[in-house]
Amino acid sequence: MSEERTIGPYQLTASRVKSATGHEYEAIDTDLGVKVLLTLVDVLNTIDAESTRPERSIAHEYQRVMTRMLALENPLLGMPKRVSPTTSEHYWYTSHATDGTSLRRHLEHRGPLHWRLVALILLEASKPLNLAHQRDIAHANIGATSVLIEPNGALRFTRPDVAARVLLKREQGGTLSLEQLWDEPLYLSPEVLNRRLPGPADDIYALGILAYELLTGRLPYTSTSEPLGRAQSRRSAPDPGELVSGIPEAMSRLVRSMAAPRVAIRLRDAGALRARIEADLLDEVSPNEVRSQLVAALRSRVQRAVPDTRAEVSALPRETGSRAQAERTIDQALLAAGMSPGTQRASARPVKRGLWVGVGLVVAIIAALALTTGDTLRLGGEQSAPTRTPPKASAESRAEVAPTARPEAQAPAVVVDPVEVARLKAEALAGSGSLKLAERVLKHALAEGIDEAGTLRIVLASILAKQGRIDAAVAAYLESDGADMTRSEGHVKAGVLVATDGRCSDAIALFEEAERRTGTSPQILKHLGNCHLIEGQVESALDALNKAYVAVKDDLDIVVPLAQTLEKQGEVKRSLELYRRALSLAPDDRRAREGLTRIQGRAGVALSGMALPGDVSADGDKTDDAGALEQSAHAAFQRGEFSRAAGLYAKALEALGGKRSPRLLKNHALALHKAERLRPAIRAYEKALEASADDAELRFLMGMALQSQGQFAGASRAFAAVLEREPGHLKARFELGLVALKRGRYDEAARAFEESLKRNPGNKSALQNLVKARLEGGDQKGALEALGQMHAQHPADVQTLLSMAALLQTMDRDDEAQALLDDACAKGIQRACP
Repeated sequence: MSEERTIGPYQLTASRVKSATGHEYEAIDTDLGVKVLLTLVDVLNTIDAESTRPERSIAHEYQRVMTRMLALENPLLGMPKRVSPTTSEHYWYTSHATDGTSLRRHLEHRGPLHWRLVALILLEASKPLNLAHQRDIAHANIGATSVLIEPNGALRFTRPDVAARVLLKREQGGTLSLEQLWDEPLYLSPEVLNRRLPGPADDIYALGILAYELLTGRLPYTSTSEPLGRAQSRRSAPDPGELVSGIPEAMSRLVRSMAAPRVAIRLRDAGALRARIEADLLDEVSPNEVRSQLVAALRSRVQRAVPDTRAEVSALPRETGSRAQAERTIDQALLAAGMSPGTQRASARPVKRGLWVGVGLVVAIIAALALTTGDTLRLGGEQSAPTRTPPKASAESRAEVAPTARPEAQAPAVVVDPVEVARLKAEALAGSGSLKLAERVLKHALAEGIDEAGTLRIVLASILAKQGRIDAAVAAYLESDGADMTRSEGHVKAGVLVATDGRCSDAIALFEEAERRTGTSPQILKHLGNCHLIEGQVESALDALNKAYVAVKDDLDIVVPLAQTLEKQGEVKRSLELYRRALSLAPDDRRAREGLTRIQGRAGVALSGMALPGDVSADGDKTDDAGALEQSAHAAFQRGEFSRAAGLYAKALEALGGKRSPRLLKNHALALHKAERLRPAIRAYEKALEASADDAELRFLMGMALQSQGQFAGASRAFAAVLEREPGHLKARFELGLVALKRGRYDEAARAFEESLKRNPGNKSALQNLVKARLEGGDQKGALEALGQMHAQHPADVQTLLSMAALLQTMDRDDEAQALLDDACAKGIQRACP
């Protein structure tokens, strides 16, 4: 692997870190010309290479895991930006490039940190982690080497664990040691040490161990057996205050509650951690001041570690501490250049700040080289000749040197990539919703003629598309390719946008132009085939989709349209096989189900086993009796005769014996559920899940049955399992909130309803239940905010307005309540007038 210099569209430029979680490289995206980090997941690559047959299940699980992680777009989380396709020879993913300094380096070269600095680090860490924890996703590889501090004070997480998530559900996961799955096992919680999949509470445990290390300079445990022993004996975590004096009791309690061996008494997620720090330790720090105070504290550490005068520097022995002195000088230059928010004007432009960071880096490197080779480097740019005896200090040399002095004009010139600066700024603005401002930034950069590779036009087109300006976005996409016939990304993206806008005839021309430019690909063929099918060009659709299917057999947007095209061509048998394959990839795919229903109901079809997938035995024997029973059961189900359908399905299962299909098991459970025979239905769902463990829809139905039976804990687990497989399953998330509400877990219910509203802002039921969860949980302010949101969406809802007024009165805000009622009365709402 070390000999390979390109992977997919990425050119590897340097190896950064090789660890259990993967081999990390610096790379260039040759399509976009931007820098990224590319990580090869070595454990998965090794397992796949050593297998006697392709491990398709590993590939599918890898794609499922990475799909969840891709949804977390915050660059500080270190989550993947792009993932290897199923056709790739290796498992890899890319993430945002970073120049941050690891906490391990800060610790090794500066010693333990002051408790307030550690509290600032934890508070900054809670920001990106909270996004992941709200979606029940853990980083799962937090340690002193994987957490970095950026020059602006932001905390960045790197190398999230991937292999363990994929393998712990499989036999291979049990054969691998902890050291093969995680970078630093001493940061793992007792639950993960026992091979449980990591969750948010395990991230908090790792942060607690890290906080202990930052405070004391050492880890609380020397082996993984110690935390396991403490968990079994119900002992608490070690107290950092026993080793270091001056740590407030509130800080010690926080660290112990984060690193608690027992999960029942541990802080549950980053949101709870943030609330605890703000309430007990940093109540005077506003959210906007955290990074500036973190930078100031780090800068102060560097300044205290560097001698104050040139005479003192020249008096230091050359033979001792030269490396440490070089590293201190590097840190000093970095901090002076880019980590000092208080000394820079608020109006400083991003390019200038980037320039100073670059200048600081160059000066730091020169300083390190000079100090490590025995030369003395002066901040003014003059370099003295090497000498064994330090010269006598003059009055000028004894003058104090400000440790944050910036390089003078003689410093080497630094080249700042204006394209990268403009792109990053525009993406940040777009991410915060400032689309117009992001557009202006990009157009200003384009006016300077710097976008030779088309990178900025691609970003501009996506921003225009978000604003609904389709034609302008298409024009920008096409301009990104320009006259360069080696580029086609813009044409492909423009084609997808036009097709989504319902203009497939125009999209076909764009896809064909992309093929002329750079040749065909499975993705282009997929888009072409779908558009030809929509346009009624069946032969062309069949040709394109067949070619795409040869290359990629696991893409539903290839499999289902190909099945539909074959159905139109009259090739019923192959169409049926593809519909079945689609259901094996996604058991709840509506298009595949409808296709099967059409084929089943078509007159004159005489193929055995067409009624439902799975009624042909593994040996290929036709099960005519079972098939007839199943068809009768299906017909009874369609007529609403659920009890009869359940009985017929049961007979079909008995006839098949050990050859019963997952689909038949699921139908039997669903028929029992519809017949309101809940206890047998739950048992039937459990049997069906033994055959189809990854069927999210099946787990959802089982959760609904458990909820109807009043088994709320089991229902909660079922809905959580659905969301683990399909984070976008809105019904499961809503039902999870209802179950939490019934169990009296009001914060958990509120989080579920808030997440539902993020994905579907118009869900009035979720808003109503959010109000209820906040009120019953004692959070009147949160309930008032939710009522305000409901009133903004449904201004004619009188009850919402009256509820807001009543809540304001309960909060002793009578004036606001009266003003609200008076305004409503003036608008003609009679119920508000009394």
